[in-house]
Formats: sequence, C-alpha cells, structure tokens
Amino acid sequence: MADNTTNSGWRAEMDPAEHIGTYDAFLTGTKVAGVLIVIILVGMAAFLL
Repeated sequence: MADNTTNSGWRAEMDPAEHIGTYDAFLTGTKVAGVLIVIILVGMAAFLL
C-alpha cells in the first residue's frame, strides 16, 4: 500500500481548507440545532404543562 500522506498529515487529494470549513459549518449547525431544540422544549414545558 502506498503512503500518500504529506508532512502535515493530509493526503494529496484532500483540501485542508475546505475540510476545516466544512467541519466548522457542521459544528455551527449542530450548535444552532441544539439551541433550537432547547427553545422548543422550554416552550412546550411552559405552554403545555
């Protein structure tokens, strides 16, 4: 098996900037979704109980 990694650990076909940007967007989306779920649950508790 050929070792295609570079010194930084990224393979030649991978774009580090795009990967990091996608990961940051995923984390942001996850945080936003979590906050929205908490808001919905608090609203349900306030109005339905």
